[in-house]
Parts: sequence; structure tokens; C-alpha cells
Amino acid sequence: MHKHKSTTLLAPPLLPSNFILLLPTLASEWWLLAPFIAHLEVLQVLDHLFPVALPGGAEDSSSWAQGSMQHPLAATPDPNGAVENSFSHGVLWEAEAPPSAREAATKRPGGEKVQAEIDSVLGQTHLPSMEDKVKMPYTEAVIHEIQRMGDIVPLNLFKMAVEDMTIGGYAIPKDTAVIINLNSILKDKSEWETPNTFNPGHFLTSDRKFQQREAFMPFSAVKVVNTAKRKLTSSEVLQAILDNNSDHDFSSSEEDFSDNDDQQRALHDTVNDDASDDSDEWVYPQHLNWTAARSELPFLLTCAFTFTGIGLDNDYKWKMHKKFTLSTLRNFGVGRRSLEFIILEELKVLSEALKEKQGQPFDPHLLTSTAISNVICSMLLGRRFEYSDAQFDELMHLINSAVYLEGSVWAQAYNAFPGIMKFLPGKHNELFSKYAQVFDFIRNEIEEHKKDWDPAAPRDYIDYYLSEMKKGNSDVAGFTEGTLTATVFDLFVAGSETTATTILWALLFMVKYPDVQEKVQTEIESVMGQDGPPSMDKRPQMPFTEAVICEVLRMGNVIPLSLTRITSDDISLGGYLIPKDTKVVINLSSVLNDKSEWETPDSFNPDHFLDSDGKFIRRDAFLPFLTGKRTCLGETLARMQVFLFFTSLLQKFTFRAPAGVEPSLKARNGFTRNPVPYKMCAIPRDQD
Repeated sequence: MHKHKSTTLLAPPLLPSNFILLLPTLASEWWLLAPFIAHLEVLQVLDHLFPVALPGGAEDSSSWAQGSMQHPLAATPDPNGAVENSFSHGVLWEAEAPPSAREAATKRPGGEKVQAEIDSVLGQTHLPSMEDKVKMPYTEAVIHEIQRMGDIVPLNLFKMAVEDMTIGGYAIPKDTAVIINLNSILKDKSEWETPNTFNPGHFLTSDRKFQQREAFMPFSAVKVVNTAKRKLTSSEVLQAILDNNSDHDFSSSEEDFSDNDDQQRALHDTVNDDASDDSDEWVYPQHLNWTAARSELPFLLTCAFTFTGIGLDNDYKWKMHKKFTLSTLRNFGVGRRSLEFIILEELKVLSEALKEKQGQPFDPHLLTSTAISNVICSMLLGRRFEYSDAQFDELMHLINSAVYLEGSVWAQAYNAFPGIMKFLPGKHNELFSKYAQVFDFIRNEIEEHKKDWDPAAPRDYIDYYLSEMKKGNSDVAGFTEGTLTATVFDLFVAGSETTATTILWALLFMVKYPDVQEKVQTEIESVMGQDGPPSMDKRPQMPFTEAVICEVLRMGNVIPLSLTRITSDDISLGGYLIPKDTKVVINLSSVLNDKSEWETPDSFNPDHFLDSDGKFIRRDAFLPFLTGKRTCLGETLARMQVFLFFTSLLQKFTFRAPAGVEPSLKARNGFTRNPVPYKMCAIPRDQD
């Protein structure tokens, strides 16, 4: 029998405004909605939920509760709802349980046996008393079995670890918000003789005395986090939740994987219903080609009217679009000098805009986002936008706020339960509204292109795509206008948001560490001079600058969790079985902050990428763009932009914090990990 040892007292936490939720897929969508019903606007949610979603058209929880015993959300908003439903379940079990369950101890029906015990202790007229409880072992056993099988609150309220701790070999940091999955204990096959059958004998000894069971925790565990020897698999714990202002690493403790030092800690299994007690969530693949397929994101399908772009496409359609997109981007100079010219021209405009700030504090986010987006727009749309364009500024705000909402509990809940969440109020509807406007912008651009499209003289990605559509293979390869819209969305949003965020982190780190900034500027001057244009050709001559950029990518960790992938085969990695069609999320944080890979993982240290001679070195654990067949499609473009923007800006400006302000490296987690909004001063170096 498992021993449920007291470990660390968990205090109820404040629900964060946003947190990343990784959901295992269980048989019932309702099953996992419990934490949302518990924490969101309860009355408002229930008002919207029950009239449209309850089986059989039932519109109140009490009438529905008598129609099904398996629905975990039968509890009413009434404070006494849990008691009411426990009573309802008790009546149901006694009335509907099969004879083999009701007659667990004798051949006499269970309901009659309870009544017989009541008659023998209380009589038919004596009022019940708690003092009589000890004289009624069978009745007590039945009540306990009702609570076990009824399982009124399968997922309890959030609790928060008050100190760092290790459970079952898993490191759980202080302030981690967790949900205890009581169902996994109340239905544990190793704890209960007949876990799926109503059997009061679970709580009776061989001589018919009542016995307590350590695995009986219907009211949650006060100090118990898990049973001893129990592992935190996806079938047992919903998932540790990441506070939106924290960087929690849920990788296993180092000692558990000492034999796998050569493999990267990268994979999280979000779905493993068939996992045994010996399976774990974390494994350590070195190559990710077996996760080439992407899982659908329902909220994006809703925004794009069910069309998928290159980001979520799979199989032949994805292969054809990847080939087409890479070829088209090369036509516009990705990785070549011709694109350098476009980037440098945009940098001239950005530099003038920074000079206009006259060294006064400003928020660099909008300028940075617009400049980076203009490079993308020149390839996708064939034009750039002025920094004074109010409509484009609004588009940048829409994208930024929508990407933030993508990482919220609302978006994750919608991805897990689209059939339910579409009826509920919440910020997921705000996400749809924002992205709908972005899609409208893209559709309008496509319509404008079609008016003066010349197949003989393609101007941009849209023109090339329209030509591909005319080849007549759209049914096979998926070259349709709907897919064009979704693909331009993928390239535009992903290409601009992630790179702009990287630049924001780079500038913030330079403000935070002026000595590093000065050393970068010295190297820039020695290689490029004070006025020479930056060039990718000079990159190999600038090892320290390259090391700083890589450290920005490592510490900035812009996309700590990848889009969901799907395994293409049954695979075994590090002794762990990952079944085919398992949905996985790549946890880049565990690699980029691995103590076994980095000398000072929690500190900004460019020396991570320099050898003893000051030469740049590559690190196997450096995977900011992932790896495998689904590696970031825009990696080459992103590296070009980051290098040219970073070197050009530091060549012309020194960036400082406003007077009296200490720069903060706190992050704001959405789908991407952004620095908390900050202000800085851009001082022209000829005035410094």
C-alpha cells in the first residue's frame, strides 16, 4: 500500500492573470473544465454553460445530476452544492448499482443493509446522532464509498508550493501553482480492490469493522501532495501551471537522467492516456524528426475559417508549401546581399526615428515592431509602412496583444475544449476579434494584389502564390486562397513578433549590462568602423558580438514552449516509450537553462559561447529555433535581421536606462516571452 506522507504544506494561491496550461487529453472535455469553473466568473460561466451544454436539454444542475453520475461538474453554484450532490449520488448508487456491487459483503441488497444497521442502532424513531457513528461501520463504509465513487471534486483548487521540493524525482520550484488530481487516487487500481465498482467492502475489515484508507482523500490532501512512489504522469496530475511572471523549469532532477547527458532535455508529453505507473512525462530526444507533424490549434482554425497555413499544415500539403515558401523567400534575398539592402534601408529610417527622441526616455516596442514588420511586409506584400501610419500602428498593437492572449488560459482552454468554450464568455473572444482584424487586413491585401497582378512580373510572396494557384494543382497541394491567407498570417505574425521581441531583449540586456554594450561597440568599430554598413560577411570577424546575440537568444528564450507536435511512430527515448500520435510540446527552457550544459545558466554570460582564446563556439544545447524537420522556417531571415539590427543600432547609439531607473529583466509570458514594457534612452554616439 502506498504511504501518503506529509511533504510540504500547500497554500491556496492567487490565480494569476495569465498562465500557460498544458493539458493532457482525457476521455471527457468536461472532466478537465473543473479548474476553469472553479476560478473564472463562476455564476456567469454556469449561466452560459448549463443551458446550452447539459445533456438532454437539462437546464439546471440538480435535474441533470439525477440523469448521469459521471459528470464532474454537477455541483451547483450553491455553497451547499457539494453536499447536495453527494446525497444525490448516494441515492443513485443505492438505486442503480448492480447487485454484485450492492451486495459487497452479504447477499442482502446494500440499501436494505444500511437500513437494517440503522434500525439496530437507532431504531425507527430515534433521532440520528454523531455519537452513533462509531456503532455503524457498514453505514460509514457506504458513505465513504459514495464519496469515493461520486468523486465530487476530481480536481481541487489551485495550491502553491511554499518551497522548492522534489517529488518522485521531479523538481517542483517554490511558488508553482498545482492542481491535485484526486480522481487518480480515488480510482487507483493499486489502492482499491475494485476501483470502478461501488463496493463498501473497501472500507471494511475481514471482521466487518470500519477501516480508514490512506488513499481516501475526497476533501483533498491538506499536506499531502502525492502518494509515495507515485510519479507525476499526465494521467495523474493535470499539469503544473506556470505563473505568468515566473520561469519555472519542470524538468526532472539531474540525478534521474545521469545516463542521458548527451541527450537534450526537450520533450513534454501532453497526452499519454495509456501511460503506465512507470512512465514519465519528460524525455530527452536529441533529434526531433519524428515529430514532424503539427497538431491543430482550434483557436487559429476558428480565426482562419478552418484553413491552415504552413505553420499547422502536415504531410504532402506542408511539404509542398515549405518547398514553395523557401524558394520564394530565396528569390527575395533571404540569406543573400539583396535582402541586406532592404534591411539596411529600414535601419536608416529607424535610426532617424531614434534620433528624433533626442535622448529622452521612450518605449522601444512599437518602433522595433514596425521596423521588423516592414522587412517582412516587403517580401510578403511588396511594400513597407510609414512609422506614422496609424492603421499599421493599430495592426502592430493588435498582433502584440493577440500573441499575448495566445498564451493565456483562455486560449489554452479553447484549444482543449472548443466545443464548450465557444459558448462561454472570456478573453478568448477578444483574441478572435483581434486576429479577425489581422486576417481582414491580409485578405484586403490579397484582393488588392489580384486587381493588378501580372504573372510575368511577380512583386512579392502573394504574387508568386497566385501564380502557383493558377497551375491547377491546388486540390492536391492545397494552394488555395484560404491557405494563402493563413500562410501569410503565419509568416507575418511569427516572423515579425518573435524577431522584434528578440531585439527588445537585446536592447534591454545592453541597458542592463553597459560593460557588455561597450565591448560590443568596440568590436563593431574595429571591424566595421563608425560609419561602415553592417554586413553578414563581417559576422565571422565578430566573435564577441555573435556570442552576445546567442546569449540574448538563450536568456531571452522568446518561445519557451513550441507549438504542439505529433509523433509519427512509436519511439523509445532514454528508456521512455512515446506512442505514435502522441501530442508533444518541446520545452526549450529546459535545454537553454540546463545546469549540466551551461556554466552559469541563470546569468547573462556571453562567455558561454566563447572558448579560452575568445573564439566563438557553438553549443549543442543551444536550440532557440528548435531542430528537426519542423525547425523554424524563418531561422535564416531571423538571424540576418537580429545581427544587422543589433550591430547597426549599437554602431550608432548607446542605450541607457532613464535616470534613477534600475532595468528589470522580468518577463511577460504570452505565447512568446516578452520583457515587461520598459523605457530607455537612445543616445547618438556622436553626441555621447
